[in-house]
Amino acid sequence: MFLPETPSAVPTPKTYWDKIGPAKLVILQLPPDDLADASPRYMASMRARKLDHMTEEQIRLTMRGYYGNLAFADAMLGEVLKALDDLDLRDRTLVAYHVDHGEMLYEHGLWTKGVFFGPSVRVPLIVRLPGVTPEGKESRALIEMIDLFPTIMDILNVADLPPTVQGRSFLPVLAGKTDRHRDVVRSEHDRSEGRD
Repeated sequence: MFLPETPSAVPTPKTYWDKIGPAKLVILQLPPDDLADASPRYMASMRARKLDHMTEEQIRLTMRGYYGNLAFADAMLGEVLKALDDLDLRDRTLVAYHVDHGEMLYEHGLWTKGVFFGPSVRVPLIVRLPGVTPEGKESRALIEMIDLFPTIMDILNVADLPPTVQGRSFLPVLAGKTDRHRDVVRSEHDRSEGRD
């Protein structure tokens, strides 16, 4: 079974793995020249990890593991939220759920991260702060993860941030006052020698 971060085998509770029907997973068909302009270093990394010629069964198994682990992560988040309710902390606790990168999950025939396609660089961000965030509100505002720290500091009314902080608070987005934060977002990946 697989962690959401990588198609490498790791133990995961079987009940979550079994929730995912492999026959329902869609494998996209790719044009032959789809990766003609792909990064040679990234493609070499794919070849070195033997991720460039997977069988359909391996692809479905890896996708199943990824989605099974997402179901497991969802269940664990549910336990955290239930514990906050049980401890009567719901109304005074900020909950922020995010991840550091996406997963290609065989889009463009690619796996893992480190490429600048949407599935690799887009990440979820779910925030709950009673009295501030409108329940069920969704936003398509562009936010970078460097904005999370200044937002938390803004919530805590900490005005003096170190000059090295590059992000900016998106509290107005959380409060439902605007759906705009940034016009563009940046993403980078260190592909220096010895790094993945």
